[in-house]
Amino acid sequence: SAIWQNAHVIVFFLDETFEEISCDLTTTVSEAMKQLADIIKLQNYSTFTLFECRKMVGARATEDSVDEHIMLDDNKYIADVLFDMKNPKNARDGIQSKLLVKKRMFRETDEAITEPQFINLSYIQAQYDYLLGNFPFVQEDTAQLCALQIQAEYGTSILNNEEELSNAVIKYIPKQVNEPFFLTDM
Repeated sequence: SAIWQNAHVIVFFLDETFEEISCDLTTTVSEAMKQLADIIKLQNYSTFTLFECRKMVGARATEDSVDEHIMLDDNKYIADVLFDMKNPKNARDGIQSKLLVKKRMFRETDEAITEPQFINLSYIQAQYDYLLGNFPFVQEDTAQLCALQIQAEYGTSILNNEEELSNAVIKYIPKQVNEPFFLTDM
C-alpha cells in the first residue's frame, strides 16, 4: 500500500530512549538494524538485533509484570512484524508491543571493543538484566554495585536527603533482593 512506501518506525532502547528509522514493505529486520546502527553511529552491531517487547497493561498488569522480549528473525519483514504487533487480540489480552534493540548475546570478544556507543548499549543492557535479577549475585556485591550506580547518577549530594537515597537504593537493587533486610544492613 502507498502508506508503506516510506514508513517511519520508532525503535526503543532499554533506557527508554528511541530512534526513528524509515522502512518500506521489503525492509527486513537485519536491514532495519543496519540503518539504526548507521543512525546511532554503532560500528560493531553484529551482536545487536531487534526484539518485540511485549508489556502487560491495564487490568492484567501487576507490579511484578516483566516485559517479554522476543528476538526477531533477521529475515522477517518489519511490515509483517508491525502488523503482528497491532493484532487486536493483543489489545484485548492487555498486551502492548514495541520494537526494541538489544544484544542477542554477550561474548568474551566484546571486552576488546572500545567503541563508546557499543560500551554504552552493553552497559545499559547489563544494568537492565542485573536489576531484573537475571544475574546471580551475593548481597555484598549487590550493595557495592548499588552504591556505585547511585554515586554515578547522583554524586554525593544525595547523602543529605534520606528519602531520595532510599528511593535510589530501591531503584538500583535487583528485584529479588529482600529490600527490608537489605536496608537494615546498610
